[in-house]
Order: sequence, then structure tokens, then C-alpha cells
Amino acid sequence: MLSKDQLRSGYPVIETKRLILRGILPKDEMDLYSLITDPAVYPHLGIHTSTALFPSRLYRHFEEANRTLSALHFVITRQGDDTVMGLCSLQRWDEKKGTAMIGYCVSPSCWNTGIATEAVKAMVDFGLNELGLRQIRGRCEEDNHASRKVMLKCGLVRDPHDSAESVYTRQLPGLITFVLEADL
Repeated sequence: MLSKDQLRSGYPVIETKRLILRGILPKDEMDLYSLITDPAVYPHLGIHTSTALFPSRLYRHFEEANRTLSALHFVITRQGDDTVMGLCSLQRWDEKKGTAMIGYCVSPSCWNTGIATEAVKAMVDFGLNELGLRQIRGRCEEDNHASRKVMLKCGLVRDPHDSAESVYTRQLPGLITFVLEADL
């Protein structure tokens, strides 16, 4: 199993049939900014407005997460083409508890192509098999049917404990939570 100490020396490259998920590089700054500030994408993300105000500020946000390993952010590219198509992350990683939150977004040009599902499946597999996660959670807006389908296809199920009284729902109304518990 990979530990935070081992990841400090560099992220692994995760490959699927069509995709490569790799660590964020300085050359990705403008592509990530364009992706995250896209009017079709931004409303679905939990990124604070001030973080996404400038490309350099957004990039520093990712750099800080990488430095502290509070989150593992990977860009999504197509095999043989290093163009950034999306971002897939394991956020709020608690190495001791074996928990993390999955996050992802893809360019609208990649919607309904299976790219998000393929990337999230790869990240879930990485989390379970390489990081030893015991639980992966995900959230999306209740009316974001495409994101709901991605999580369901990747093995997450609607959290039976998710309700209007849950801490996440109180803080961010309209969100629903999914969970995947590892087979121990």
C-alpha cells in the first residue's frame, strides 16, 4: 500500500484503456482554469469563488493540496494526447481511518462519452487497492443525474444515512451523498 510519505516523492500514473490520470503539472494551469471556470462545469463544483478567480491562484490551490497530501488531484488525459480533459481527485484523505471523498469533473466536450466513469473507476480502484481505503464517499447535486450515474456505475451507493439532517446536507443543501465500503 502507498503511504503519504511514499507519495511525497511523486504521484503514480494511472492508465486505463483510453485514459491516463497523472499528477498536475505547471503546464496544466490554463487548461485547469478553463475547465473549472467553464460556465457549464463551475456550478457543480465545491470550489470557492476566490480560489477560481485567477489561474495562478487555482494552480496554487492544487499545489498546496499536493504538498500537504490533503487531496490527490490527477488530470485526465487521453492515451497518446496530453490535452487535459478533466480532473479526478481523492479529497479529504485520512490515511489512518482509510477514508476519502471522490471528486471529478470533465470538459463538457467529454460529457456522455464514458470518460468520467472510466476515470472515476480507475481512481476508486487506486484508492482501494493502492491506498488501502476502506471507504470512499462522493457527493453531487440531487438533480445532477449524470454524476449520480457515474457514481452508481463505479460501485458507490446512495448513503443510507444521508438525510436532510446530515452535516453535509445542512452545510450544502441540495447535495446527496454516495458511499462505497471496501470488502475487508
